[in-house]
Amino acid sequence: MQSNKITKFLKLAVISSIAVVASISLSSCKFNGNGEHKITIEDVEHKHEKPLKRVIKVAYTKFFKPYDYINEKGKSDGLEVKIMQLVAKNLPQYEFKFIPAEDSEIVLGVESGKYNI
Repeated sequence: MQSNKITKFLKLAVISSIAVVASISLSSCKFNGNGEHKITIEDVEHKHEKPLKRVIKVAYTKFFKPYDYINEKGKSDGLEVKIMQLVAKNLPQYEFKFIPAEDSEIVLGVESGKYNI
C-alpha cells in the first residue's frame, strides 16, 4: 500500500514538472540580448493578419485512470490531461491537441517529433 502511494506521488510530481517545463518553454517571446522586445519585419508586415497558432501535440496514455484516459463521452480526461489543459488555457498563442497513445509509443513519438509533449 505504501509503495502505491509513493508511486502516485512520484507520478504527480513528474506530471507537475512536465507542466511547468511545458509552460515555460512554450511561452517564448522574441527578445534581444538586452531584454527588450525585438520587432521583426514579419511582425510589421503581418500586423493586420490574425496570427496563426502553433499546434502542440500532447500524447497521453488512454487507459490509466485517474491520470489519463478517454472518458465515456470519448473525450480526453484525467489528471494529466487536466493539468495540460490548464497550461493550454494560459498559453492562448498555442493550440493544444490531445492525442491518446499506447505507453510504448509516447517516448518514441516525442523523440521522433510525432508529439511535442
